[in-house]
Amino acid sequence: MKLVKIHITILLVLLVNIAQSSEPRKEYFDQPVTQRDFDKNIWEETTKDLDYTVVKKKKKQETNRPRRDLNFPDFTFNTPFWRFFFKFLIILGIIIVTVMILVNMLGMDNIFSPRSRKIKSTDGVINIENIEDNIYESDLDRFIRQAVEQQNYALAIRLYYLAIIKELSLNKAIKWKRDKTNKDYLREMRKSPLSDDFRETTSIFERIWYGNKTIDERDYMSIKPKFQALVSSAKNLTRT
Repeated sequence: MKLVKIHITILLVLLVNIAQSSEPRKEYFDQPVTQRDFDKNIWEETTKDLDYTVVKKKKKQETNRPRRDLNFPDFTFNTPFWRFFFKFLIILGIIIVTVMILVNMLGMDNIFSPRSRKIKSTDGVINIENIEDNIYESDLDRFIRQAVEQQNYALAIRLYYLAIIKELSLNKAIKWKRDKTNKDYLREMRKSPLSDDFRETTSIFERIWYGNKTIDERDYMSIKPKFQALVSSAKNLTRT
């Protein structure tokens, strides 16, 4: 019975406290609401440094292009570098072709070859391929004399024919090139006053050199004047 009284007392104390604690809240809500005036000047002074402008970000235009790795440069051929590079190649190609055409037209194929260098035989051996590669620098008269001394008359005729080609080329009657054939030179000489003599010496040379015909000193001495005369005529071709 005594325990029940204690519980009742505690409950009453709690109810009293709850009732007392709800009184201030009730008083707050029961108070009348009063309207306060808004000071516009104070508000403008307080917010003058604030920017409430809302900036809308532009959406990136979506394309169907594949996404590129940002770690690698753009190597497409549409870039300014590649446009400039291809334009430079085209201009360079045009210049090279133009120079080649002019050199060919003016007969200046050997303009870059050294003129002061003389081709000499070594150990008495005449290198015909070396002479043909450097026909303008070769002392053909000296080689002809050396071939006769060695009684190599077929080689002497070969060197005489090269002397004819050399003089015709120097006087612009033909255009010398290492890989040209005798038929090419005959074609170029068709309108030349020396056409018949050149055709005859070409025929003699080919029979001896390519026909492996053996000639002795007497044969050589009978043939030599024709070649000497044509060399002389080729030298004076521009003065006729």
